Amino acid sequence: MKECGDDVVNVVLPVTLSSMTSLAVGGNYRGVFALGLVQGEWKMYVKRLLDREEHNLYIINVTASDGLFVSQATFEITVLDTNDNSPVCDQVVYTASFPEDLPVNSVLLRVGATDADLGVSGWVQYSLHGPGSQDFSMNPDTGELKSSVTLDHEMMPSYRLIAQATDGGGKWCRSKVQLVVTDVNDNPPIFTLSHYTASIYEDTANKALLTRIQAIDPDEEGPGRMVAYSLVDSAGGSFSIDKSSGIVVLERVLDREVQSAYQITVLASDQGSPLPLSSLVNVTITVLDINDNPPVFERRDQMVTVLEDVGVGTEVLRVYAASKDIGTNAEITYSIRSGNEHGKFHIHPLTGAILIAQSLDYETCRDYFLTVEARDGGTPPLSAISTVNINLTDVNDNAPMFNHDVYSAVVSEDANIGESVVQLLAEDADSQLNGAILYSIVSGDRDNQFFIDPLSGVIKVNKQLDHETEGKQKNMQQQVF
Repeated sequence: MKECGDDVVNVVLPVTLSSMTSLAVGGNYRGVFALGLVQGEWKMYVKRLLDREEHNLYIINVTASDGLFVSQATFEITVLDTNDNSPVCDQVVYTASFPEDLPVNSVLLRVGATDADLGVSGWVQYSLHGPGSQDFSMNPDTGELKSSVTLDHEMMPSYRLIAQATDGGGKWCRSKVQLVVTDVNDNPPIFTLSHYTASIYEDTANKALLTRIQAIDPDEEGPGRMVAYSLVDSAGGSFSIDKSSGIVVLERVLDREVQSAYQITVLASDQGSPLPLSSLVNVTITVLDINDNPPVFERRDQMVTVLEDVGVGTEVLRVYAASKDIGTNAEITYSIRSGNEHGKFHIHPLTGAILIAQSLDYETCRDYFLTVEARDGGTPPLSAISTVNINLTDVNDNAPMFNHDVYSAVVSEDANIGESVVQLLAEDADSQLNGAILYSIVSGDRDNQFFIDPLSGVIKVNKQLDHETEGKQKNMQQQVF
């Protein structure tokens, strides 16, 4: 018996023959072996490449005759394996979707591969690669993929990884692993400030707007992101809050000499299930005293509307206050007492002009309530406040976004004209007309075999289809305005 590697082509086996007049070889599959006279000796050699995976054992019968006598010999040749085959992955792409509150060490999926070789050459080990692969573990022997950390949709909503299957000789194959982390209501609303303040004169009329409380929920769009406001402590009914806007409203006349400051507690709750999540924040409301001749604003409450893309340094409003006093006691300086915690506005201390100090964003905050103080130069100084409501108007600064990068659909060639093929969906963060979306097909449908409803985004059959003429696949590109 002789053993040969499956990539060998030059093995020579000695065959001793004398006075031979004829020679025959049997069992020589596909003629991979041959006999030849080398330096006076008949030798068997490998004539063609061997392949163990195709044929791993040869029984060669050699018959020699001198014309009178016949002699036979049998050769058993075993083809040994070499690492000439790479692993073959079972799938090109693996996908899985799971909620972000999935327990650590949960099984997500299993990848697989096969290798035609034997022994170490056919021993497949699995590994995971790509950004975020450290959040998962892959069993090197079974290909089982598990989560190894607590996942967070808000931090990493999806993963695009590579699973590699490597044999003992270093050959490999790769599959894509696409994982989607779905959102659950695991985030309570977060207030934009840790503490809010507002100022109000003791003679302010009921139903005056004091300040706006704002909380944002990091969860995905839906009930888990919708925030409702309420007061846990309303200071004995002195204040209320609008459930939707978070605007704090005065409900009764205050007396600074009885109580100079109030602290109320605001609760912001989302609408998520199974249980809503909530957060609390304190609001301190200072009651300002009325003196003999404080400055008096021309208007107690003012409102202005500006575009969200108004330039930094632009004057949006000018407040004016005057005092009945004269001289130093009538010299007025202006400042913003509250409502400008993010520094979006600046007021000129002498002219009362309110200017844009930082870029505004309608999608982040739609209106601002500034408490502007006018202070005279007396000792002690007397002051007055005015509420300035600055409303932002949306501009079309956000492009529509499809909810998928690629849509696919299968349609029969005998589909009726007008039959729906696939629904496209895009969203625009802008509001009103700026957020209205129109759909159109811009390429890939030269013969107008399909049309898209400009309002609903449904692609429908426009002409009779023919699989034999048009082929099996059509790629189209859509556009939204």
